[in-house]
Amino acid sequence: MNVKELLDTDVEVAGGWLRDGFHWWLEELSQLMPQQLRFQRKPGAVAWTDLKRMEFRDAQGARLTGDAQPAHGAAVLSPDLYLLRRIELPAMRLADVRKLVDNELDRLTPFRKEDVWYDVRVGERNEVSGTQTVELGVLPRDTAERVETQLKDAGFKADALRAGHEPGAALDFLPAMRGRDQGTIRPYMVWLAVAALFLFNIAVMIVRDVNQLDGLREATASQAQIVDLARRLRGRIDVENTQRAQLLEARSQTAPLKRLADVTRALPAGAWVQTLTWDGRDLHLVGSADPGIDVSASLKRLTSRITSNAPAGTIAAGGRSAFDLTLHMGAP
Repeated sequence: MNVKELLDTDVEVAGGWLRDGFHWWLEELSQLMPQQLRFQRKPGAVAWTDLKRMEFRDAQGARLTGDAQPAHGAAVLSPDLYLLRRIELPAMRLADVRKLVDNELDRLTPFRKEDVWYDVRVGERNEVSGTQTVELGVLPRDTAERVETQLKDAGFKADALRAGHEPGAALDFLPAMRGRDQGTIRPYMVWLAVAALFLFNIAVMIVRDVNQLDGLREATASQAQIVDLARRLRGRIDVENTQRAQLLEARSQTAPLKRLADVTRALPAGAWVQTLTWDGRDLHLVGSADPGIDVSASLKRLTSRITSNAPAGTIAAGGRSAFDLTLHMGAP
């Protein structure tokens, strides 16, 4: 992008870039912070739902009824509504984990990316093997729409759509559903961002200063192992993708239902097939037709190489002409 295109950019688009950059910055800084220093949201009232019923509960899990029901808070989904997977990946930044999952979601789950909302959370890391445990939560979009409708009908405004009760650890599908490119930037948000970035920069400098030089050397030495593991993982993924493409290509060439449909469209009215055999190369048809129908000529739209295995003028039951043809379709 050149300077002219940057100056011509719409304000809302530029605001979306700033929000994306701000969220990315927060995620990167949070990964550098020790776990005990990271921000943890205090538990509050939640709305639990499994789409069949909805319950309002306080921070201790007690049910709330009547006037005690909250008007907003976190919505907690029943485990039956989403898919949760734990996978082992090379140790990497959260942003890189999201990119990997975004590219490989159809391989890691039985869903297509455009049909679901998802969220990831990095768990424990194995410094010896250079790997980490990642939790992947997947929520079908049609289920999410039904949950939103149920919450709206109940007059409950959700500020989170969680796959668990722990506010700091649970997966949250709501940011993906809302998108980071919605809304406008307000002045107080800008000042809060400036203050947050200033405080986080100070915290990062303090954390980096207190880290020992041996820790930095160990991290540098471990990069070679991490890169090698990531390359091997990438290689296995490429092999799987190649095999999948070859399998789909072979299926498209040798699918018996496709050949059956082609023969059905090519046969003229008054011709019946009694036996159809397909070995992936040759198509063998045995049947009968009304007098005067040239079945071989009709099938030439499929292939010009047709061999007749029955003498001309063979009569089948009912006075119809019998045919026994082999269509040479070629190699699969």
